[in-house]
Amino acid sequence: MDHTQAIEIVNVDRDKVAQHIELCNKGEHICDLNGWCLEIASSAQTFTFGPDTILRPGEELSVYIDRRGELSFNAANALNRRGDRVLLFDAHRELRYQFVYGQSAHNLVIISDVHCDSQGGRDFSDEYVELFNMSDCRVDISGWQIRAVKGDAQFIFPKGAQLAPQAPIRVYSNYIDPQTGGYSINSPRALWRTSNESCQLLDDAEREVSRYSF
Repeated sequence: MDHTQAIEIVNVDRDKVAQHIELCNKGEHICDLNGWCLEIASSAQTFTFGPDTILRPGEELSVYIDRRGELSFNAANALNRRGDRVLLFDAHRELRYQFVYGQSAHNLVIISDVHCDSQGGRDFSDEYVELFNMSDCRVDISGWQIRAVKGDAQFIFPKGAQLAPQAPIRVYSNYIDPQTGGYSINSPRALWRTSNESCQLLDDAEREVSRYSF
């Protein structure tokens, strides 16, 4: 069994002061990352892990862009703040994981469904907008928005919000479901009409990513 499949990029922090990439071992076995490589697509900057780089089960490590950390690209401004793709390769140069954000993720995420309050009553807990990550990448949607083209429905995803590969999440109008992401607009009324309506997904710079009309 290949235990290295459990190594994931779980966060890419684009903060101007301390840009870094976080990896986590989500498996049950120790993994040796000697010879593994991180690559930032927009700048082609790479970092290769040296001998004795061990990641234990549940353990995380950070690789910084500048020189502030023990593990570092020794670069400046390597991450494109508008959008980028970070790739993780094993020692045989086989691609193991990808983390994408901003405009680089525009063709990966869609609004897959809008479930309206068809009854028009007080109980509209089943009303939601569903997003789907069509790719094998983890997508950071921090600061992305769901917005009604008509009307005032709006939801902004908090920092750290992510879409797992090939996975959906839902944003309910007034319900919290941990199984589908745990996101809710907490609206006191139904938000989506059953016809002649459009819903937008915008990125953190308010560029349209997807639109769903019904």
